[in-house]
Amino acid sequence: MLVNLMLIQKFINSKVNRDYVFITGTIEINIPYFIDKINRGCSEKTNKNYQTHIKGGMTDWDYFNNDPELGPPLMKILDCIDKHIDPPAYELHECWGFIEKFGDRSTFHGHPHFLSGVIYLSKGQDLEFPEIKQTIKADEGVFGIFSSFLKHGCYRNHTSIPKYGLSFNLRDTSGY
Repeated sequence: MLVNLMLIQKFINSKVNRDYVFITGTIEINIPYFIDKINRGCSEKTNKNYQTHIKGGMTDWDYFNNDPELGPPLMKILDCIDKHIDPPAYELHECWGFIEKFGDRSTFHGHPHFLSGVIYLSKGQDLEFPEIKQTIKADEGVFGIFSSFLKHGCYRNHTSIPKYGLSFNLRDTSGY
């Protein structure tokens, strides 16, 4: 008679210290333009509503990649990155819009990229980073840049006021 036997030699469930980036600030951005475009994008066939970690409305992943209104504020954020850290070569990989209405949330997750970011267009529930005990307070023009591997998310929206924002990922291109 065969017996399925398993012998574990070692099992470690621990944490290691790792360098990370976490930047917050405010920036001028055309809020009415982006809110209107997010509403349109969430209505299109290619939307990602309730299909990702955002349990709310979401445009397609690259909906804002070539948006001319995004260029000026994004360039200021990229300049901030270049000024304060020594980044590898990188590029905008994807940029999407989202809306979280009453009861909506973002489950806690990370991204497989170099840096990720968010630009808020309205008030709403905070973006939490439990590993580093940091929070980004959602408000008009507030942005955050962070190492993509950091787990982040937000709890349910308990108000009837929707939270709008733009999220993006920057991809390391130094290996290309």
